[in-house]
This record gives sequence, structure tokens and C-alpha cells, in this order.
Amino acid sequence: MATNEILPFAQGVGANVQDQASYTAEPLRSSGNVAGIARSNVNNKALRQASVIAAGIAQFMADRQANNITDSATPANISAWMALAVQSLSSTDFLNTARIDVASAGTINLTTAAPDTRHINITGTTTINGFTVAAGQCYFVRFAGALTLTNSVSLVTQTGAGITTAVGDTCIIRSISANVVEILCGDFLSLAATGTRGQTWQDVKASRSVGVTYTNTTGRPIMVSIDNSGESVIVDGLQLVLSGPYGVQFIVPAGSTYSVPAGGGGIDRWVELR
Repeated sequence: MATNEILPFAQGVGANVQDQASYTAEPLRSSGNVAGIARSNVNNKALRQASVIAAGIAQFMADRQANNITDSATPANISAWMALAVQSLSSTDFLNTARIDVASAGTINLTTAAPDTRHINITGTTTINGFTVAAGQCYFVRFAGALTLTNSVSLVTQTGAGITTAVGDTCIIRSISANVVEILCGDFLSLAATGTRGQTWQDVKASRSVGVTYTNTTGRPIMVSIDNSGESVIVDGLQLVLSGPYGVQFIVPAGSTYSVPAGGGGIDRWVELR
């Protein structure tokens, strides 16, 4: 790394500098030095303020390009080195980086946990209530476990409710302001449309009977297909249809109950997409 020889002035303990309140009200700060006896503490205060800023800018350049920063440099040198330092910021590639593990927490600090990448794999099962992150950042997120994303003003899930994740779920999050994150899009098993991810047709006739109420506990909507020769179908206590000669198909929302009332014909076939 390049060295920085531009150093601050009059920053030692007990330095002979005017205090800030006096310097703010100092007439010479507006007029500059006038004829007469110079006041060293005022001059030292002006030199310290200018040198602190100069030293900070010089250190920024030394950290981000290869040329040593010295007081023998020309204005052209400084201009060129500053351009290199600024370009180094914009050329940082956060996207084409390896995915790193970040532990789940009530509030995940992405500023410290993932400063050099936008690809993160959230491990663990701790409920996430928010993120510490600067404004305008996007992250590509994968979940390694089942946890809850709590919907709030600082973590906007776009569903109006929390989201339960499953292993392998993914999403993109964006910080719309400091520490306020929205989910732009996601592939969540719990929100997947019926039949689109992880569901298969299953013959459940052996475990189903008329007159018995069942509950969809899969966490997702399921589709049910029954050939029951004239029976009605009840979902959440509401009669939906009377089945025809070829049976009936219907959707059962997550958490809902469903049944075929007793008293009609028998069940010839009962399959579910779940």
C-alpha cells in the first residue's frame, strides 16, 4: 500500500490552538490576518483545520492507489491520483464473488457480515426482524434452514405477513433506505403456486374416509381430486359442489379443512397434489 506523508498539524495534547467556539466567533476568520501582532493560536487553529482535511484526503488516495502521497507532488499528480482512488471504488465487483454464510439473527448486520459480497447464505433458524445495511444495497439471498421473516416497516415482505422459509429458498432484497429492506422477488416454498415446486400427485385413498374432516397441514395450497359418485365436497364448512359422474377437483388452502360428508356413495378414488 502507498504511504501518506501529508500529516495533520497541531493535534498534540495541549496544542496551542484556539477553541472551536472562539474560532467560530473570531473576526480574523472572516478578514484574514491584518497588520499588527499575529496571534499564534488563531493561526494554528486555521492550519490544523486545513491540514486535517488534507491528511484525510491524502490517506484516502494512499489506501486506494499505488503512488506515495508526498508534499513534493504537483497539482497534476494529486489530480491523477485522486482519479485513480475514485475509480477503485467504482470498479469493485461485489456481484461476481463467492457466496458466504451469514448467521441468522433478530437483526442481521450486513455491513459487517458481508462487506465485500452481495451473495449470502443465511444459516440457522432464528427469526429475522430486520437488517443493518446502508441505503441502496441489493443482496442475493439463500436460506439454509427454516426460519421466519417478520413483516414490518423495516422488513417489507410484500405479502403483508411474515414468510416462513425452507431449505433452498432464495430471494433478492434491497435496502430502500438505511436499515429498511424490501423483498423484491423470491422463490419461497411456502408461497409457491399449487403444483409448481415440491408437490406430487399422491394416492391417499387408503387414509381417507367419508364423514371425516381433514386439515391441510402442508403449509401450501393442495389440489384434491375425488371420484365419489354423487357426494358433496365441504371446505372450511362450506359446500362447494356436488360431484358429477366423473368426480370433482378442488383447491384446499393451507390450514383449511376439507371433507366428503357421509351418507352418499363410496369413494372410488381419492388423490391429492401435495
